[in-house]
Amino acid sequence: MNMRFFLAITFAVFIVSGCKDKNEQAYQLVNEYVSAHDNGSTKLKNLSFHPDLSNSDEEISGYVCGDSISPAKDGGEMILPFYAHVSINSEVKQVTDAKIIFDDNENKQALSSKCK
Repeated sequence: MNMRFFLAITFAVFIVSGCKDKNEQAYQLVNEYVSAHDNGSTKLKNLSFHPDLSNSDEEISGYVCGDSISPAKDGGEMILPFYAHVSINSEVKQVTDAKIIFDDNENKQALSSKCK
């Protein structure tokens, strides 16, 4: 019985670790994308990964969602929700459909559908 318990725990840790690695790869790709498209002042926080139907053992595919934190003109910070689609496989690493959500109902609906 103890051996079964040990194997079950080991397997669970392996599964969770594998998921975390995929999530971290997706987060890293989005951070690199943001850094390449701004002056380095935007930071991303509260990241979560939401796999889509193309996600598999061979491909990481889905939406990274979270908060975009940028300096405001008044010296404060602007914190806005964002999402970005990532695709990572042996041939391609890409970010598409990247959006920061301002006060717009259509974009808020897109955010809620992609980041559920």
